[in-house]
Amino acid sequence: MLPSGDVTESHFLEVLDLLSPGDIIVEGANSNFHDSLRRHAHVREKGIRMLDAGVSGGLVGAEEGYAIMVGGDKDTFAFCTPLFEALACNGGYNLVGPGGAGHYVKMVHNAIEYGMMQAIAEGYDLLANGTFKDLDLPTITKLWNHGTIIQSFLLRMAGQALDKSPSLEYLKPFVEDSGEGRWAATEAMEHRIPFVVNTYALHARYISRDKNSLAFRMLAAMRNEFGGHA
Repeated sequence: MLPSGDVTESHFLEVLDLLSPGDIIVEGANSNFHDSLRRHAHVREKGIRMLDAGVSGGLVGAEEGYAIMVGGDKDTFAFCTPLFEALACNGGYNLVGPGGAGHYVKMVHNAIEYGMMQAIAEGYDLLANGTFKDLDLPTITKLWNHGTIIQSFLLRMAGQALDKSPSLEYLKPFVEDSGEGRWAATEAMEHRIPFVVNTYALHARYISRDKNSLAFRMLAAMRNEFGGHA
């Protein structure tokens, strides 16, 4: 698994020269699905098989197992099942569609993630700055993560960050984006599909780079907890 973009492209071309017909490439770089479609077409001309694997889980996935969304044909997927079994958490991998679909599904996953994170971050901003001052945010988070409708992996990450510092002052309120949110927003516009919440969440990350609030520190904190990056 490599970073998407130029690094993956150069390694893809390098590896391609070493392979023979019938060999398999598993591309797990969370690439733009347009690049994945192009690579599938490229390897097909050479008789080489390929799977595109969208991988989720971040630093936690390295310890607890990843979730892997695979695009490609059924026979190639079946052959590579032991690989995914070794890397994924229990029930955490499947074939989601033809070539390109793995990275497409991961793109949409990340866009949804942006929207969920934004909602959590704004909620904490209201808790911290609304009517009731000095609420115990770590305690509230632990409570929310036991039996409530919004209990989640992201709240677990928020709780870990708040345990370090309830004000999150150790983080700058600068929230980066990995690209998938932008790709998903573009895809939605091209198909004239309303994508309001997730597009707003993407724009909020841009706004964060010029603002200073708990909401944006919380966004940065959740990214830092699950991905090791703010």
